[in-house]
Amino acid sequence: MQRVEHGQIALAGDAEHAFDAIGLQRLDNESATGAGGDDVGHAGDPCERRVYSIPRSVTGIAKEGMVASTSVRRKPVSLDCCNGAILGTEKLRSGSILWKTGLAGMAMAALITASSTALFAQSEGEDDKPLFPTAELAEGAKDATITDSGITARIFQERRPKIDPDDDVPVLQVSVGGKMVLEHVGTASGMAVPTMSASIVDIDPTNKSKEVYFSSYTGGAHCCSEVVVATETDKGWVAVPIGSFDGDGDYLQDLNDDGEAEIVTVDNAFLYTFDCYACSAAPLVIKSVRDGKLVDVTTEPRFAKAHRDWLRQLESDSDPVERWKSPGFLAGWVAASIRAGEGEQAFKQLQKHWNLATDPGEETCLTGGDIDSCAAKDRKLLKFPDRLKLFLDRNGYRL
Repeated sequence: MQRVEHGQIALAGDAEHAFDAIGLQRLDNESATGAGGDDVGHAGDPCERRVYSIPRSVTGIAKEGMVASTSVRRKPVSLDCCNGAILGTEKLRSGSILWKTGLAGMAMAALITASSTALFAQSEGEDDKPLFPTAELAEGAKDATITDSGITARIFQERRPKIDPDDDVPVLQVSVGGKMVLEHVGTASGMAVPTMSASIVDIDPTNKSKEVYFSSYTGGAHCCSEVVVATETDKGWVAVPIGSFDGDGDYLQDLNDDGEAEIVTVDNAFLYTFDCYACSAAPLVIKSVRDGKLVDVTTEPRFAKAHRDWLRQLESDSDPVERWKSPGFLAGWVAASIRAGEGEQAFKQLQKHWNLATDPGEETCLTGGDIDSCAAKDRKLLKFPDRLKLFLDRNGYRL
């Protein structure tokens, strides 16, 4: 078996047969070549982006005032396949702040073996039981419903020709007291297997009602789950766009155990910027909703422990020797250290361990623009530590 590094996973035998054995179904693929920018793998590698769906059993929740159903559903996962190795997808899992690299926890060890020198340690799968009352489509089902605290959320997929004449679109309907108060139509994924979920949860403590968190998969390599939050304001119910994020859409956490959920993702600006997607780490981004508007609460002091925990997780999942050779990991690690109040020390450690002699440097636009359109006076050859410092300053990470 070939040696692989930086979060890759080597496949024993035929990948498609191995995936069949654990129930992974191929949904789509997109070819790519090379490394850097939006590509995958390393320079010259023939790579293919594949989208699979994963079977998951979900036990229904039955509590007073809440209705849900038992289901078996499928969730999408995007994989970069390069020369027989899988470059793992990273995603946040519901119920824990855990950076997942590759297919660990999805496949049997006899089928998939990780290199002992992989940059990120492989972790076992977490319990997939939702933290909050959640409706998800069972395999083969056309709709699903969840009711809690007098709010009912219905999700389904259907053709809306005026919105998308070619593909079915995901739909969320919110009802209160039997009356529909909001309908939101998401983006079609083009996939045969619809993937969406709705959770009823308290996100905004300033209003009198809980919110409905709606996530739907839109397709694409590493991408994307489109998230909106339906919330009641003084002017009625509105759908607040949260954004499109890598992963499966399970971003709800109650980070400080105060009964209010946060939307916890990572800063995608760090992915692909200094290394391949699967080689990159990233700091947490924490969002919420207030009075019908999206707010960024990442730097609020009450989440300091979450940032420290995330930093420790990144460190425990990285090889203590290999990490100093990976610009993708180090960039995210330093940024996570800044959020945890340890940025200055982390950057000093990077400067101490980074091998400047083997770093040829990269032409960088000092104004932050694209290098191709950058004026000659604003171009400078910078080695990784200096490029990272410039990038951190531009993106609000102050050492």
